[in-house]
Amino acid sequence: MSIRSVARAIRQVRAQLEDYPTSDYWYNEATTRLTLIDPTIKSLGWDLCDLDQCGYEIDPKGEEWGKKPADYVLGAPSGRSVVVIEAKSLNRALSTADQEQLAGYIDGLPSGYAVLTNGDVWRVYNLRKHGDFSDKSVCEVSVLSDA
Repeated sequence: MSIRSVARAIRQVRAQLEDYPTSDYWYNEATTRLTLIDPTIKSLGWDLCDLDQCGYEIDPKGEEWGKKPADYVLGAPSGRSVVVIEAKSLNRALSTADQEQLAGYIDGLPSGYAVLTNGDVWRVYNLRKHGDFSDKSVCEVSVLSDA
């Protein structure tokens, strides 16, 4: 991962957001993931095709599949969950209910990060911080609004 690759991914995502109409037809959750979220994750150095690095629709705590599936679970080579990502469609404003859904996925994980995103807005949470889930907030970034 380099600053250049992240900057390149942000430019790509911005271009996608500017070039396409923001209708539900174009940006359901699957399209949002493919065109906006995946390029950003890849720019951070994660190989989304390597199942040792990334799992889809799995429980980040390694419990029974489908019990509490998160959209993405990025892991360390040791098999430990490092980043849990909950994705929403671009046209969906991130809500308290979405935050609670993400909190349920990571409850009990001792470390790592959690991310809630709709492809434009990215909310990042540090799981090592103590307190309520909202106290774990690190930052919120908008691809379109933030320079």
